[in-house]
Amino acid sequence: MKKSTIFKRAELAVVLGSIMLIAIFSIVTRGIWLSRANLVIVVRIAAQLGIIAAGQALLIISREIDLSVGSVYAFAAVIYIILSTQLNTALSFPITLLIVLGIGFINGFLVLKVGIPSLITTLGSLYIFRGLVYYLTKGFGVSLPSGQRHTFLVNMLGGADIGGLSTIIPWFIGITIVMEIILERTKYGNHIYAVGGDPISASSQGISPIRTKWIAFLICSVLAGFAGIGTVSIMKMANTTLGTGLELESIASCVIGGVALTGGRGTIWGAAVGAFLLSTVRSGLILMGAPAYWFISFVGIALIAAAALNYLTQRAKGQRFGGI
Repeated sequence: MKKSTIFKRAELAVVLGSIMLIAIFSIVTRGIWLSRANLVIVVRIAAQLGIIAAGQALLIISREIDLSVGSVYAFAAVIYIILSTQLNTALSFPITLLIVLGIGFINGFLVLKVGIPSLITTLGSLYIFRGLVYYLTKGFGVSLPSGQRHTFLVNMLGGADIGGLSTIIPWFIGITIVMEIILERTKYGNHIYAVGGDPISASSQGISPIRTKWIAFLICSVLAGFAGIGTVSIMKMANTTLGTGLELESIASCVIGGVALTGGRGTIWGAAVGAFLLSTVRSGLILMGAPAYWFISFVGIALIAAAALNYLTQRAKGQRFGGI
């Protein structure tokens, strides 16, 4: 089931909302929000979150969810640093991605073969891998070795600047475009929409819900791990709290951007715009001197409001609203 007109409008509403927020923050901060230094930070944070949200969107459209992405993001960052101290970044990169691919495989197996709901499975994974991050770091920050901080790979994944912008931003744009093409223009994308919209009907047409969703779990974990490695490339270090809350921010990005929690509707583009809106709000509140919990509260309010809009839309169409 393809996205409907209401979700195209939802994406447009997020774009207009972002423009309105930018205008408000620019006025309140007397133009500081529009400064080059701030815009660089806003776009960079949106890119890091948007990469994770792309995978999350794929899963939610297929009617599943991954609450472990924040922990996987941090775990990948820490593993990448640890491996780089023993090997080098060129070898650490593919090994780390293979490890997070394994996490996605296990999540998919437990959900699709064992039958544990994705909400419970990935919530467990969230705690498991956050605990491993604490164990591996001993509660302290870890850093890339000085000799590995400016390798070609590190620079390419986010450590270098292009026109003042981190190289992670082209990755975000490229991943968003590729994922959108996959979702909208390929057979697999059609399967994602079909399985998320009506799995029984999809199965009757020869589409395998298990295979379709399992691939989505793999992609989601790999993108979370990739974003974690990109963050290390920028910051050159990781700490125990890295990625805390990103699971909810990625879900909020998707829902704000028009991805239906009931599955079967949404776009990667919408999730990317949602990530930008959250980054805009985070930056604006910081420049206004607001406490950190204001942003946390905003994410909660935005998530509930977007979910309520989804509920009203489904109700208007005579469909039952359900959670994951």
